[in-house]
Amino acid sequence: MKKNQLEIGSRYGRLVVSEDLGGRPKKYLCICDCGERKEVVCYQLSRGKTHSCGCLRDEELSGRVKTHGQTGTPTYKSWNEAKQRCYNQRNDKYKWYGARGIEMCAEWRGDFCTFLADMGERPEGMTLERKDVNGNYEPSNCKWATNLEQGTNKRNNRMLVIGGESMHMSEAARRYGLKVGTIWRRLGLG
Repeated sequence: MKKNQLEIGSRYGRLVVSEDLGGRPKKYLCICDCGERKEVVCYQLSRGKTHSCGCLRDEELSGRVKTHGQTGTPTYKSWNEAKQRCYNQRNDKYKWYGARGIEMCAEWRGDFCTFLADMGERPEGMTLERKDVNGNYEPSNCKWATNLEQGTNKRNNRMLVIGGESMHMSEAARRYGLKVGTIWRRLGLG
């Protein structure tokens, strides 16, 4: 048998050679065990580069890839962004999270489905908040919160006492129709 010639009926993985199609490079029509027909270049079969019509690769991938179907959802984005803040040194917020030692618990870090089971779907208009701003991302320290709640739970937030009532600066701004920056400037002026 010549170098670039295969025997009709010979098996290569899941493929059985059924017809010599000729050409340059030399091609053969093969029938896969799954029933599909595939044209294959001779050397791909003889050198073991092709074993099926593609069904073998698909089966191997489907066995390895388990997906939760949540990628791109608001809940997934919140989880991923929190991970990025904690572990990606190139993330612009890393300096306030990972660099300060803020971490995500191992159960959440390695498995979005566990995070989802613990936290539930992110409600519309809410974001992931750590109750203790110096604590980690973990079930006992996290909740879904509005931007307003987030604004009152910051390390740089100041408490003000106005008329004997204690309130966060953001609450005072909202209550008195001022911008937080205006209150900062007034505090700076005494």
